[in-house]
Amino acid sequence: MGEALAIEPVIRRMTALRPDLTAVLTFTSPSLARWPNPLPVARADFAPSDTPQDMAHVFEALDPALLVFSRSDLWPEMLIAANQRGVPVAVAGGTVRATSRRLRWPAPALLAPLYKSVTFVGATSELDAARWHTMGVPRSCIYVTGDPRHDHVLERLPSTTALRPLADWASDGGPLLVAGSVEPEDLCPLMEAFGVVARARPDARLLLVPHDPSATVGGVSWAPGESMPDPPASVVVVRALGLLADLYALATVAYVGGSLGARGQHSTIEPAVYAVPVLRPGADSTALADQCLAWLNNTPAARVAGLSARSEIQTGASHMTCGHLKALLR
Repeated sequence: MGEALAIEPVIRRMTALRPDLTAVLTFTSPSLARWPNPLPVARADFAPSDTPQDMAHVFEALDPALLVFSRSDLWPEMLIAANQRGVPVAVAGGTVRATSRRLRWPAPALLAPLYKSVTFVGATSELDAARWHTMGVPRSCIYVTGDPRHDHVLERLPSTTALRPLADWASDGGPLLVAGSVEPEDLCPLMEAFGVVARARPDARLLLVPHDPSATVGGVSWAPGESMPDPPASVVVVRALGLLADLYALATVAYVGGSLGARGQHSTIEPAVYAVPVLRPGADSTALADQCLAWLNNTPAARVAGLSARSEIQTGASHMTCGHLKALLR
């Protein structure tokens, strides 16, 4: 899901620069298959299995002029198929975690023959650039562009119509904690922390968005097209895809889930766009409650924290990336 949203502003710019291009997006996330918002591509569908036969079928059918990977996962058979056909390979928003197994022996030695054929990597940071080089990408092909995902979030148009009932609910009460991309392991510390906050601030409310909309979560459920319950609830669970980025605009404080699981914290870019302070990842319920109350009781401090996060969002990554991709097409 994150990979598709990160590449969206690059696709949009490239098709504007080259109207003759046809963009095809492949993915593996079931969430993207259910994504309600249109993507700027001619076709979006599940990626083929990473086997020589399936990749051959896809490359013969599409005859691509350029293969672009988003963020990190380079599929070996897809790379081999591109190399055999002389298709340039690029990476947009390239990032590699410091703990990635691809950085540990013997992975770099095994990956180097594949990765040395990558023509361009737009790394999100200097550290990411160094890690791509460690995996075998030639240093001359690596540029630090920043993260195109920032451009996606900054440039997207909010959808206010669907959120009108929630916006009215938020404006009628006190401080609002928006907890987004919440995983099952987040629920216990999050709900315990909110219980502490609600006892200190009875007017506080929680808007909770599970990462999986079908997950079992306590509270009053709401989906677009429905009215809010009467009397208003203190905890509302939103069960819909594609709304979370706009919901952060209603927040006083944000919580971004995933920090307690193996996959790591989900993106904090969306609340940063609205200068909303985000509770620190991995904290227990006591620390979460203390930090939340500190910001609720000190509005200037909360604003400074939110603006600090907002200032960290880089812009222009998509523009830089497209300049390199356009050169590869020539």
